[in-house]
Amino acid sequence: MKNGNSGKGSSETVATKAGVKAAPTTGGAAATTSVAALAAQAAAAALLKTGKRPVDQDKEDAEAAEREARAADDAVADPQQREQPAEQPAEKSEQKAGGEAAASSGSGDAGATAGTTSGSSAGTATGAGSGSGGIGVGAILGGVALLGGLAAAASGGGSDPTPPLSGSVSVAQAKAAIPSPGIGSITLTDTAVSAADLNTIDAAATGTVTAIAVTTLTGTAADIKTALASSGITLSGTQVISVSGSTSVADANIIDARTTGAVTATITEGSLAALAGLTGTGNAYTITLTDTAASAADLTALDGKTTVAVNAASVTAITGSAADVQAAYAAGSAGAITGLGNETVTVSGTATVAQANAI
Repeated sequence: MKNGNSGKGSSETVATKAGVKAAPTTGGAAATTSVAALAAQAAAAALLKTGKRPVDQDKEDAEAAEREARAADDAVADPQQREQPAEQPAEKSEQKAGGEAAASSGSGDAGATAGTTSGSSAGTATGAGSGSGGIGVGAILGGVALLGGLAAAASGGGSDPTPPLSGSVSVAQAKAAIPSPGIGSITLTDTAVSAADLNTIDAAATGTVTAIAVTTLTGTAADIKTALASSGITLSGTQVISVSGSTSVADANIIDARTTGAVTATITEGSLAALAGLTGTGNAYTITLTDTAASAADLTALDGKTTVAVNAASVTAITGSAADVQAAYAAGSAGAITGLGNETVTVSGTATVAQANAI
């Protein structure tokens, strides 16, 4: 047996007799301190007993102290590793928070992915799972957000669409409903309406446009004819119509046939032959003759088709019976035919003295 071994046994006895106690080891650091103290105390006791310290003893004591110190360090390291899981919930709580944040932001698939990742890895640490494979709160919230988004998309944004306009409305309200929410069957409350607006509303409506309240219809001949011919527009048939621009005899007749009200228009044609084709009476047609020769009978017949004075300033020669010529000049005197007074007159048949004087 080496002197080192017997020395260690003697040193422990002397150390104990000397009243030196080892402090109880409750942790890694305390154990290291206790082992080092015992080694130092044993060496001191051997020195006191022998009066000298062998070189081998010093080396062996140093090696023993180093081994024991490493053992103590290992003992300290293991509890720290065992304590490490206690810190993991905090990290997993951060993962949970990340998943919940992603899900609560309503970011659809991204929220669900983040929530599932945090829920699967954290398990019960998220507080939403059972065992190590629990479903995370982030996954649940992410799934709810995704389903909500899909439902909203399927229903057109999550709200019922506004129904088409219907009932009694003004022209302005009807036009404001184009193109959305659209127009169903409506009844216009305006009394004066342009044919262009009527046609626009009619084209957009899926139902009928009732315009019985309209007493005045205005617009170009083309727009008015379209409105009057539409099966989707219901008018009273008594409305007065004012045509803008010039209107042909044919168009004037079409418009006149669709209402008992007066039609105001400027007739394009100027010859008596064309103007003779005007139908209807009581309309306010503005007519300007272009003929230079006119029969008195045609002049008076034309005067009967309009409430506006016929401009006959172009006429330089009038022919006809004494009665017809006399009637044409009487209309001129009344202001129904203007521009007469300097034309030549040819009377057919016979005329009385009184008629000749009147002409």
